Amino acid sequence: MKQDASEAFENRFSENERARDFYLQKLAQYRSAGFDSPQFHADLNSGRESFFQQQIWEMMLGCHLLDLKLNVSAIHYNAPDFLVEHNGTRIWIEAISPEPKGIPTETLEPPSAEFLVTAHPHEAILLRWTAAISAKLDALTRYREKGVVSSNDCYLIAVNGCQLGWWLYPEGISQWPWAAEAALGIGPLTVTFDPGANNWGPMTNSARFSIQNANRSTIDTDSFWSDDYAGVSAILGTVEKNWSTGASAMSVVHNPKALVPLPRWLLGETLEVTSSIEGDMLTATKSHRD
Repeated sequence: MKQDASEAFENRFSENERARDFYLQKLAQYRSAGFDSPQFHADLNSGRESFFQQQIWEMMLGCHLLDLKLNVSAIHYNAPDFLVEHNGTRIWIEAISPEPKGIPTETLEPPSAEFLVTAHPHEAILLRWTAAISAKLDALTRYREKGVVSSNDCYLIAVNGCQLGWWLYPEGISQWPWAAEAALGIGPLTVTFDPGANNWGPMTNSARFSIQNANRSTIDTDSFWSDDYAGVSAILGTVEKNWSTGASAMSVVHNPKALVPLPRWLLGETLEVTSSIEGDMLTATKSHRD
């Protein structure tokens, strides 16, 4: 029997009328635009949380683009998820919500009533962001080989890290967006102390160009320093899961080496990161929407 996404929302939010009505409204908008596919409906009714969150992210992203009144279409097979045509430039958008592989179970569920202190698995979370970005670079290579995405097109990777913790901030331990940590090599905050002068220096970000995974393999966190990623224009990032509660924070981290840059402030983001690379020096700037 053919399944419909409305069933998934009715079942999941049976005791939350506000959320149920919100998602049903978004579903109607998504369906009216012709963005839904048989796979979309099947995944939402699959009972698998990772499938559900991936399709919710695609639906919410698609509706977000529609709300911005952009010229957007959805390509269901053998192409990125969305195509925006803007001022003669094609902007392909590939969405992904990475699964919480390697994330400690206790950080994926709300805490119990008992008092519990745990370390925040910021490196494990960052590894999932780097894996998602790498996977979508591989996808770009395939799209290029098939002639779907040309060298004159923008290519945007849209990552929702909502599955990587029960409560997450849009910034990592660096206080920069997760995508900036994963692609620009921005590391944790550091501060120096001069014992002779008994004086603390200014707080600055360290450089972190790689981290180790569980197998002790080195994973790069500086993909935007590499010409291999020049085909990626930018990364849009969020950690939003409870969309029905209000507006979400989205950031765009631009690739300073992009062959085709993404136009600034095009996607309704609340924060942008721009940067330049000169030799071994990165200069990055955060800009907030007024």
